[in-house]
Amino acid sequence: KGKQFLEYFQMPTDNWPNKGKERLGNYNLYDWFDAKVSFQKKIIYAFLEIQWRLNIKRKPIKEFSTLYGGSTWWTLSADCLNYVIRFLENHPNFLKKFNFSFCSEEILFQTIIVNSPYKKRLVNDNLRYIQWEERNGSCPAILDETDFENIKKSDALFARKFDKLHSNKLLGQIKSSKGFN
Repeated sequence: KGKQFLEYFQMPTDNWPNKGKERLGNYNLYDWFDAKVSFQKKIIYAFLEIQWRLNIKRKPIKEFSTLYGGSTWWTLSADCLNYVIRFLENHPNFLKKFNFSFCSEEILFQTIIVNSPYKKRLVNDNLRYIQWEERNGSCPAILDETDFENIKKSDALFARKFDKLHSNKLLGQIKSSKGFN
């Protein structure tokens, strides 16, 4: 019905550590090194530490006066996505400014769309049921049967995370429920 579903918030934000400033304000090496590997993670953080100590900062993005961030999960129309693609084709330097940034996909889409004509049709909701807490060995939480009622009450069309070990009973509840047709 012409609506776009995208979680967004203005940056800097209290939703992210250091208000999200290091995501675009520092050079991040996550494209070259894997932060899940201890030695490589040390390299990433050492490089950031050097930048902080020497007060090295990237030039700010000037295409928009306000940047926005949010979830990588969204439900957007083909029309809206084509707008984003055309914008990036027409502004290649804008896209280059996201090189060596941290989780740029959580800023790029929101910034373009919230600063576009599509803002009038935006619903600040990603339609995902996600529990941002440590549970069942993961953050976000791996969902289990204790989430069933909350999922059912939510307006979410999607949910994450599931796994066979912890989510089997929940998946059975969902499959047998009349509220999930």
